[in-house]
Amino acid sequence: MDIRTIFLFYRKERYIFSFYTLGVLTSVLSILWGVLNVNFESSLIPLQYDLFFGISRIGPPSQILYFPFTALLILIINFCIGYMFFTRDKYLSYYFGTASALIGIFSLLYMLYMTSFSV
Repeated sequence: MDIRTIFLFYRKERYIFSFYTLGVLTSVLSILWGVLNVNFESSLIPLQYDLFFGISRIGPPSQILYFPFTALLILIINFCIGYMFFTRDKYLSYYFGTASALIGIFSLLYMLYMTSFSV
């Protein structure tokens, strides 16, 4: 990966810059929200809620951070794939950036929802 083309990919294209920046910020914010608002001293916390049955999965508090870290990993993979496609098709890299932003937003919403129920 050439540094100059990465700079052009990330800084020059304002849509790509805004999508990936939004994705990274929301993913990091969801991780921080989970670390600050989850009681890691409790033995089990709810990890998944179902609309019809209520709590459908419980586990140790560290498992609530699996989803945001996976979202951050997917964001990094989308950035690499979007960079590879940027030289051939600029618009396809926009889709990867949009997907990264949506993944970050949904990760933040998940953490806000799940930490509101875990006491």
